Amino acid sequence: MGMKFFGAVLAAALLSLGPAYAADDLGDVQKLNSSIRVEDNGRAEDLKSVNGSIHIGNSAEVKTAKTVNGSVELGDDGRAGELETVNGQVSIGARGVVSGDAGTVNGKVVVGDSASVRGTVRSVNGELRLMPRAQVGRLNTVLGDITLQDNSQVAGDIRMERPKNWGEPSSNWPSRKPKVTIGAGAQVHGEMVFEHPVTLRVHSTARIGKVTGAEVERFQ
Repeated sequence: MGMKFFGAVLAAALLSLGPAYAADDLGDVQKLNSSIRVEDNGRAEDLKSVNGSIHIGNSAEVKTAKTVNGSVELGDDGRAGELETVNGQVSIGARGVVSGDAGTVNGKVVVGDSASVRGTVRSVNGELRLMPRAQVGRLNTVLGDITLQDNSQVAGDIRMERPKNWGEPSSNWPSRKPKVTIGAGAQVHGEMVFEHPVTLRVHSTARIGKVTGAEVERFQ
């Protein structure tokens, strides 16, 4: 999200400073200092806010949902093209489907039971959690924990990047190592690449590919 996006949101929001918006078919909705809500079974195109959360109800469908300061929530059986925030959590309900990416900077991402994200699930500082039977394309983080619960799957790679302001290992590196847990029956079809120290625990029944940058600790 660049200045072009923020500028467009701010300009449009000056005309839409009312309370949270709800309707059966919203089209495009842009807000400045309020939340956006799509009711159950509702439809919308592009949802954008600056200071407000976005809630997409059960079995609702939207093209995109993006905010700066606030959470983004997709209800059970909901469908979306892309979910994005900067400061807030992204959560995807049971059996929800996101055809693109789902991500945040400061917050966690939770992909619900049997839900799927076909693109990349990403966060800089927050946990990435796949609930049982969830499926995603890729996982990408910098300092967040990663948890794959039972029978969840990652079709591509898991990557944990080194922060850009880190040099070689020194006293300015955080003392806490992120925790990566691959649960029972979970599968990672791509590589797992860690550019800084982590604790990697993999269940004895999980299936993983090549691991770079970490030692695997098996558990039962």
